[in-house]
Amino acid sequence: MPITIPAIVQTYVDTTNRLDTERFIGLFADNACVHDEGHYYCGIRAIREWLESTNKKYKFSMKPLIVKESGNDISMTAEMTGTFPGSPVKLQFDFAFHNNKITKLYIKS
Repeated sequence: MPITIPAIVQTYVDTTNRLDTERFIGLFADNACVHDEGHYYCGIRAIREWLESTNKKYKFSMKPLIVKESGNDISMTAEMTGTFPGSPVKLQFDFAFHNNKITKLYIKS
């Protein structure tokens, strides 16, 4: 059964899988924060560095499995495949939005 994915999350998935850094960065508010692998990356510059480093290190792609919406928050479970131990893995992406921009992203297993 196909899942329904809000447009901004679908764009997040598409830009991630295409390694489209500029469009990916454009999804985030200037003061956004990402939490991944125990670290916070706040602001566009830090998020760009995180993305470029992660893409280079893991060469990953994602496939959304479950998406849940609650107000301005969206939770997505995705299968991540890449050059990392245990691939593929399922990760949860918790998004918060304001004015159609990602303000917070928390990634966890």
